[in-house]
Formats: sequence, structure tokens, C-alpha cells
Amino acid sequence: MSKIEIKANAYLVPDRGIIRIYDNLDIFPAVVNILGKDAQLNNILNCIEVPLEASHIIKTLNIKSSTELTQFIDTQTPLDIPTEEYWQSLLKGATLRDFQCEFLCWFESRRLLAWSPKASQRGVICALACGTGKSVTSLATDAHLRKQGLIDKTLIVCRRNNEFTTWTDHLDKYIKLPYVVIEGNAKERSSAIAECKKKKTKLALIHYEAIRKHGKDLAGLVEHLIIDEAQHIANPASQQSIATDLVAQQAKYTLMLSGGVAQNRIATQLYHPLHLCNRKMFPSFNRWRDDWCITELLEVPLIVRGRRIMDSDKKPVLRKIQQIVGIRDPEALAKEVSLYMFQRDITTVASQLPEVTRQVWGVELSKRQKQVYLEIRDSVSKEVAGLSVSNALTKILRLHQALGTLASLGLEDESSKADTIAEFVVDNIPDGCKVLIFSQWVKMVSSIYSRLKEQDINVLMMTGDTSETDRTEIRQQFRTNPLVKALVTTTTLESTGGSYEEANYVIMADRVHQVLVNIQAESRVIRLTSKLPITIINFITMGTIEEVQAKILSEKLEAIRDIMEPAHTYTQQDIDEMLSIKPK
Repeated sequence: MSKIEIKANAYLVPDRGIIRIYDNLDIFPAVVNILGKDAQLNNILNCIEVPLEASHIIKTLNIKSSTELTQFIDTQTPLDIPTEEYWQSLLKGATLRDFQCEFLCWFESRRLLAWSPKASQRGVICALACGTGKSVTSLATDAHLRKQGLIDKTLIVCRRNNEFTTWTDHLDKYIKLPYVVIEGNAKERSSAIAECKKKKTKLALIHYEAIRKHGKDLAGLVEHLIIDEAQHIANPASQQSIATDLVAQQAKYTLMLSGGVAQNRIATQLYHPLHLCNRKMFPSFNRWRDDWCITELLEVPLIVRGRRIMDSDKKPVLRKIQQIVGIRDPEALAKEVSLYMFQRDITTVASQLPEVTRQVWGVELSKRQKQVYLEIRDSVSKEVAGLSVSNALTKILRLHQALGTLASLGLEDESSKADTIAEFVVDNIPDGCKVLIFSQWVKMVSSIYSRLKEQDINVLMMTGDTSETDRTEIRQQFRTNPLVKALVTTTTLESTGGSYEEANYVIMADRVHQVLVNIQAESRVIRLTSKLPITIINFITMGTIEEVQAKILSEKLEAIRDIMEPAHTYTQQDIDEMLSIKPK
């Protein structure tokens, strides 16, 4: 295209990684003709936006530019991104997959473009699908920064369960640098922090429970902060988020890892990770809400200390709240977030994961369970009247408990589902195979465990009441003892962090309302390192709220293939349908 005289002005926005062209929107077709979809109209600021990498458009169209931008264009050289051979050399004994190398290239490009002295980006989010080696990817990132002389000490924040074992295994195998684990009682943690401050110690591990107490102690100590399972800091007001913020503010680089940064409410849960990435662009939750969120003014019952306040006529006292109900412009936000988040969902890497077969087994309630279920349903139908959807979902948890075992309600252990699961394990899982069984209810875990024991199945059980020492032993037994066939555990305890690649069956006795939590549970078995085909079995009680829930979860899963698509949330219509369906 020959040069033409254009009356427009271009300005560099380094924090955003873009160039804005003002004063002449008529040139937009010409810009699109050169750049295609990389050119965007910003109707709010009344300008054209193009990526930083597309600075040649300024010369091509002979657009006037500011001094800062002219200097940038004149001195710009191609980004020096290492080759795959370099990335593969970072971790001895590890072979990185193509999408892991792709992340590292993306990370380095963001570092070169956005981590300049005047820029405000300080972090990125690695949102790889569960089971695809995020911890190994983060250690490769750490090794790269270390090799470039950019960092000296690194802090890894993770969950308290078996992730310490996963991380220490990886550190021992791939990094081989002196590290310390910050855990134990107050004296032991203080001693570990003192060890971390020594020159020879290069890495430290700490769990979320401990960082609440030691954020101030660790602030300014590390240059690189790795936050595993970053959904645990989605609430900026939580103590662990506040403590983690103290460390992130003084770290040069923050890398957040998650298979699902926003587990359910994307509009609210995405803010805080982005705030850690760039505090200047995402300064406060109120600014985030005003810029990106759709809100509604709702009237909800006034609840004080868990009790609903009633007026003199015995009607609920209502209060008005501004509730976030969605994202105003998902496409625009996706473009904004792409500067900070590298995302690859399960479909992208499916060819590198084991073959997965999914089954649904229907269960019918016993006569007694059906009676209890209907009694609770009639009671809950009255209780949820006028409640918000989130509060209504809390109320119907008793219905989910009744569909598991009546023991969850303080009655005798009667459970059609536990009976059916035990029969399935005996009749359908061959000898030599291992099965991981999840339930969100401790009583249901115990019910399934006792029935498998009665069938002479070599089974282990683990809940939140199991001591840390016993948990470690149970995990080791399940993974290494060929005679152990099953492990029954709670979704809360084992849905994140650990790897159970030795298992080739997963049974979901029930599922939680957050779709990504269910995916994370399944992904304990679906790993890059899994060598056997995987079978996932969902047990659903027909004609109950579980049948409606299964439909909603399926819709939500489709909606969040791209994390920026607002997930299908529960509606009042969903609640009504759940409470109207009748058991068969």
C-alpha cells in the first residue's frame, strides 16, 4: 500500500501493550485492511487500538505520532524469544510439551514488552487445563528467570494437602536447588522463615493457612511469587489473599497457576488475580465493577447472625443490595485479559491426555429416602420463597444430603446410592484396577467405605478428620500397594493439587454446584503422565434435583470453555425446576 497523508495522531500505551490512534476514525477500514481482527474500535475513548507489535501501521499509513511513540518505532527491534531447545534445557530430566513451551514464549514476550521500568505489569496467569503440568511449567519459568539473573529467591504458595509432596518431588527431581518448607507450629515456621532468609536457600514452600500469619514476614524477601490454585485468592477480602498481596506487592514477578481462576462467578472472581497482575490497570474492585460488570439492585431478606429478621406481620424484612450478575462486554474483557492470562482448555491438549470414557448411572431412592426427600422438599420450597438464588442453593443442600445417605441428616445410614456404588465396584471394576471415589459429604464417604469393606474390597478412606500423617500414608498406600483397589474421599479435600495417575476409574457419588470443582476432582486421575484409559462414572438419583443439576452443569461446562464467556449461572427458574421434579 503506497503512503498517503493521514491526519491522525498515534500514542503508545505501554501498560496495555497497545497503540491508540485518535482524531480520525475514518481510517479504520484502511487499518483493518492491513491488520485484520488485530485492529479494534474503542467506542468509549473514540479511538482505534492496535497491538504494540503492529507499530509498522504508523509508517505504512504515514500517521503522525507522539515523540514517545516515534522513538519507540525507530528503536524497536524484534523480540528476542528463545527457541524450544533453550526451554527444553531448563529442567534436567523433564520434557516440556508444546503448549508448555508456547506458554514460556508468551511469558517472555510479555516480560520484554510489559516489565519495562515504566510499565506496571507484575504478573501473569497460567490457566492450563487441570492435569497438564502447570507446576512443571512454573518451575521452568522460574529456572528461566533465574538463568537470566532476574531473581534470587522464590516463594511457592499452595494448598496444604498433598501438594507439598507434589512440589517437593518436582523440586528434588528438576530444580535441585536448596529449598525450605514453611509449616508446622509457630516456632517451626519461624525457624523455616529464618532459613529462607539465608543466602544459600533459593526457594520456599508455604501453604495458604500459614501465609495468613506470615505475609508481613515474607514481604520483600522474594523476587518471584508462584501462587498455585489461584482460585483460592479470588476473594480479595480473605486473610490469605491479603497476606499474599503483601508478598506480591514487593515481588518482581508473580505467576498464578489455576485450572479455573474463576470457579463459578467469573465477573467477581476474576478481579483479584488481575489486580495482582497489574494494580494500575485494575486498582480496585469498585473500579472493576463499574468498568466491566452488569449489576442489578435486588431486595433480599435481612439476615443477622444466621437468622432471618421478620417484621411485626411475620414477613421477612428486606434490604437492597447491588449484585453483580454478569460481564458487560465479554469480548472486550477477553481482549484485555489476554495480556495477563495464557489459557488452554482441555480440548486444546486432549490429544496428549489419556482416552476418557464417561458414563452416567441412574439410581432410585429407597422408600424411606423418598419419604424424607419429599418432606424436606416441601419444607425447602417454603423457605426459599423470596431468597436470592445463592441463598436458595444453600437451603437445598439438605436435599442433596438426603440423596446420599440419611446419616447426613442424623438418621440411620440408609443409602440406595452407596449400595449401588458398592455393587458397581464389585461387578464392574476388574482386579488390578484402582478407583478414586468422591463425595462432598463426609457421612456419604463413610457409608460407601463401610459397604465396600463388607464386600471384602481393599479400600481406604480419607476425610478432613484424617490426620496429616495418616493422609500421607493413605495416599502412599493407594498409589503403591497393588492390593488396594479403592480410595473414598471428600471433594473438598482431594479435588485439587494431588495426582492419582495410578487410578483408571473415577466415581463421582455426587457433584457440587461449581462446575470447575468437579472437573478438578476428575483431573486428579486425568494426567499427562497417566498411562491407562480413564473411565468417569457419575451416579445420579433420577427424578430429583440431581437430574436438573446435571443438565445445568453440562450447560455451564460448555459456557466456560473460554474463561471469559459468562458461565450459565443458576436462576430462579432452575431452583423452581429442582424443587418441582419428583423421584421415580
